[in-house]
Parts: sequence; C-alpha cells; structure tokens
Amino acid sequence: MNKILVVTILATDRPGIVKTISETLVAHHASWIDSRMANLADRFAGLVQISVTEDQLPSLRTALQSLHDTDNQLHLMVEEANPKPESVITNHLSLEVVGADRPGIIDDLTGALIKLNVNINALESEQREASMSSELLFWAKLKLGLPQGVSNDDVQNALEALSDQLMVDIDLSVYP
Repeated sequence: MNKILVVTILATDRPGIVKTISETLVAHHASWIDSRMANLADRFAGLVQISVTEDQLPSLRTALQSLHDTDNQLHLMVEEANPKPESVITNHLSLEVVGADRPGIIDDLTGALIKLNVNINALESEQREASMSSELLFWAKLKLGLPQGVSNDDVQNALEALSDQLMVDIDLSVYP
C-alpha cells in the first residue's frame, strides 16, 4: 500500500534544488504526483505531493530530512497526507481580481468568502504596473470550492458588495 506525503521546501534560490529532491525520490522509488513551486523575493518555495510504498517510507523520510540543511538554507517539512474526507464541495469557481493595490485586499476577499464557507483551493497574486500610469495594481486569481447550498451568484453578490470598498474588477468562471 502506498502512502501520500506532502513535502514543503523553502530555500535560498539556486539551481539544482528540484533535481536534489527528485533524485532522492527516485532513489526511494517514490512517485512525484503534484507540485507547486515559485521564486518569491529570491527564495525558492515549493510544495510536492508524492506517493511512496510503506516499506520505503522510513528511509525516504530519513533521506529527505538529511537534505534539511541550515547551512545551505534548504528547509524541508515532510507531512503524511490524511485520508481524503468525503467532499462537501459541490462546485468549483475561478475568481480573478484586479484593482488599485492597497493593504487589506486579501483580508477583505477572504472575509467575504469565509462568511459563505467557501474554500480557497489555490491563490496566486502579484503587484502589476497599470498600463496607462505608474500606479500599482493588485492582481489575484483564486480557485474556490463552493459548499452545498452556495451558488456562483452568492459568491458574486458577496464580492460585489465589497466592490466599492475594494474598487476592483471581478471575473468569475467555472472550472472543473
């Protein structure tokens, strides 16, 4: 039987980080299932979901922990994934937000979403320069999981109620 692990990686960005992780997985016959990686302020941040047989699990954990090196500034956290509970998510929605940048936008958005018990499955954000001015814009793309009884319209209405306060353009679309 296979176990699912989630490995969190944080390091000073440099070539070879992903290769080091992948070599360790291959050496322990583990499969790379899914990942998200980014460079943020010259720091490498990554999440990797892997599958490994129970007999390889102890040695893989040891090998991954041996990569954790404060001198080279490579930090790893290895967590065993919990069995998937029965999902209460009935719909998926993609949300894109663009507006004048200011502190608190994420807090305002997440506050409206949590009132509806909406789950954020993915969030990507950045500052962008406005094309016609030097003004900084806030841009975010969120993938949301809507619980039973919450419709796309409910989410749109909740976010539009914030629109004057946020001064953002909101684009909603369904994703699988």
